[in-house]
Amino acid sequence: MVYRQTVTLGSQLANNGFYRVSKNEDWNGQRGDIILMSWGADMSQSGGAGGHVGVLEDANTFISVDYWTGGQAGTAVSSHNWDQYYAIEKPAYIEAWRFSGSTATQPNTVVSGGRKPDSKAYYLANDVAFVNGIYQIKCDYLAPVGFDWTDNGIPVALVNWVDENGNNVRDGADKDFKAGMYFSFEIDEAHIRDLGEGGYYGGWYWRKFEFGQFGTVWLSCRDKDDLVNYYN
Repeated sequence: MVYRQTVTLGSQLANNGFYRVSKNEDWNGQRGDIILMSWGADMSQSGGAGGHVGVLEDANTFISVDYWTGGQAGTAVSSHNWDQYYAIEKPAYIEAWRFSGSTATQPNTVVSGGRKPDSKAYYLANDVAFVNGIYQIKCDYLAPVGFDWTDNGIPVALVNWVDENGNNVRDGADKDFKAGMYFSFEIDEAHIRDLGEGGYYGGWYWRKFEFGQFGTVWLSCRDKDDLVNYYN
């Protein structure tokens, strides 16, 4: 029998109220954080002895069940300083997951039902960064938990610049779009395709979109209509 717990554990956690707080980077640990480890490139390569999992007892203490104890009574479950454990074991890749404390929630927006939109939806850019060769937007409203630039970053090249009231302003170069500015998908929405795939993650419903040549993005909304339009 082949065991693949660590390979699929992330998706199982996501389906049960957890969200990812770290993807191979530092984070502020909390009691109850679940840490997945892989000695391969990512969790897909963590099968068998190539992966491990444990939980934080507090911000610094990692509870682990380790093979090297031999399973002796009173030793199989052990506690370690996380930083020291990480330095000794040297996993190539880690993820940290945290319980959201809530049940799965649909976005608090209304599907149009064929009605004309009252206006175009617009959003605040909480952060902007040059990632994967393009300028991308981090929008906390559209990615409320577990943000990842590769999965949830919105290409600046496919947004319409607006002011804080949703009025169109002149678009500039991608590099000039900054955190604290606002955007909509008006004009560019023709290049955004709803792929019809959705699911729950971290207590929120997510939808998968294709942003033209820039690839796919997961955002927390019901569908494309919900993403680009407002209904009163």
